[in-house]
Amino acid sequence: MKIRTAGGLLALAWAATVGLSLLPAAAQTPKSAQHDQASGAPASLFTTLQKDLQAELEGQEDECLPLKDHVDISRFDLGPTREAWYVAGHYPCFGGNDISDQMLYVRAGKGWRRILDASGTWLQVCAGADPPCPVRIRPQRRSTGAHGWPDLGLTAKPPPSIVRLQFDGKVYKAVGGCEVRYNRVPSCNPGWKLPKK
Repeated sequence: MKIRTAGGLLALAWAATVGLSLLPAAAQTPKSAQHDQASGAPASLFTTLQKDLQAELEGQEDECLPLKDHVDISRFDLGPTREAWYVAGHYPCFGGNDISDQMLYVRAGKGWRRILDASGTWLQVCAGADPPCPVRIRPQRRSTGAHGWPDLGLTAKPPPSIVRLQFDGKVYKAVGGCEVRYNRVPSCNPGWKLPKK
């Protein structure tokens, strides 16, 4: 589920929902407050990551391996009972034009399961996010997460946009988003708005 930004915000959320393949992504991803820099990710995570990216790496093995030289991997806080790792790509293999591959893995038994596969600039938990995540104009429920998992905000630029992602029980999917145009007026998916700071 790669999220394309070229076609605008509606295409961005639609692409995330239907699972379009990834666009090459960009520069290094800045770390947000939710990212706890880890001294080293588990070796089994690199093995899973390489397997998951095998098709994307085809023909680029000489330039893009070893993976640890082309991605940033850090712990990501999804709550105290979940071991989660955030993977952000680097130029030229997994990044370009201010957007990079953004993946999130959780421990699944003795292995790893990818629960987010998108393109963007950075990822954050919506609770306390800056910039704030989009919200429904008419809230359907009070919680800020689905299936007991926190909602996430995927930010991309240019132009600046943020997509709210919810966990559907298997993976994170886009549920709504807003793009802030150059006149600083947000353009949001129908039924969504940006909260006031």
